[in-house]
Amino acid sequence: MKIQNGPADRARAQRAADLRARGKGYAKGTDSPSSSSSTGGDKVVLSEDVANLAESIRAISKADRPLGASEARIQELKAAIEAGEYTIDPRKLAASILNSDLGVDE
Repeated sequence: MKIQNGPADRARAQRAADLRARGKGYAKGTDSPSSSSSTGGDKVVLSEDVANLAESIRAISKADRPLGASEARIQELKAAIEAGEYTIDPRKLAASILNSDLGVDE
């Protein structure tokens, strides 16, 4: 089941509209990045914004810990999990998931 028109879909649509308005990224009426052709063959030109985004994604994927988590907290959680002492509050987890899906900050 695919949930449509959620926060991520709206953000993606807004980003595409912003890029179209600035003449970068997605060409109007398409779902693929703009490209240009030359007589030597096809050529794809990515905007500087896309290059910066790609670099950011690479940097984040190299990180070995979640964003915003301190090393001390990660070690504390690992120790509790290994000792079998870590418990999850199902109501708090469900509320967090719903708030995330609805775009509500906790």
